[in-house]
Amino acid sequence: MSSTSGSPSSTSSSSLPTNIQEFNQITGVVLSRLYECHPVPLTVQPEDVANKLDVSLTATLPSDRPFKEVFGHTMHWLASEDYVRPVGDRSVLTAKALAAMNAVPPALDQSRGTELVKASTQASTEEGKNRLIELVGTLFEKAAEGITKGMLGS
Repeated sequence: MSSTSGSPSSTSSSSLPTNIQEFNQITGVVLSRLYECHPVPLTVQPEDVANKLDVSLTATLPSDRPFKEVFGHTMHWLASEDYVRPVGDRSVLTAKALAAMNAVPPALDQSRGTELVKASTQASTEEGKNRLIELVGTLFEKAAEGITKGMLGS
């Protein structure tokens, strides 16, 4: 999401579809903000996320959807999939999100949550956006593996 175009870059090295890149970028910023203030609930404002990603709140993203629409649906998905819990007009991370974010991959000396926070500080850069896409993809992949293992009893 560049300050000149007001939308996420479609030149990401990621082979993910544009809508998933946008979802991962927004999710990365949201989860990092909630991780930084956990366990205190936070009102996640779309303006704050847009500013962090260096995109206009009224921008049309490369997926041809308005930023505010993608943000709203992302927040709804995170709540319906039990990654965030609404507390009035604020949100807090759930145990599921914390478990996924506090896992420390062998290649890192930090948790995924710490890595998300670090990447979100660079969310206005192409490198930061790509890192958010990668981290959120890994976070959901690991969470899904845990669910599958639990269902299979392994």
